[in-house]
Amino acid sequence: MKPEEEKEIIRLAGLKDGIFDLKNVQSFYPGTKVKNGVDTGEPCMIIGVTKKEDINKLDPKDWIPSNLANGIKT
Repeated sequence: MKPEEEKEIIRLAGLKDGIFDLKNVQSFYPGTKVKNGVDTGEPCMIIGVTKKEDINKLDPKDWIPSNLANGIKT
C-alpha cells in the first residue's frame, strides 16, 4: 500500500486519540481487510489489542466498532 493511500484511510476513518480509551487497544494502522485468512484488498483500519476478549465479557463502551467514519472497516 502506498503512503498516500494509508494517509487517506486514516483521514477517512476519522480516528482520534479516543480509540486508545477502549480497553486493550494499543495501536491502529491502515491496511487491507483479511477475512478467513484471505486478503480482500478492501481498505480498513487495523486495531491492535493487547488481549482479544470475548465481546460478552466487555463493557459495550469498550467494543471496537466494525465500521468507522465513511464506512472504513476495522
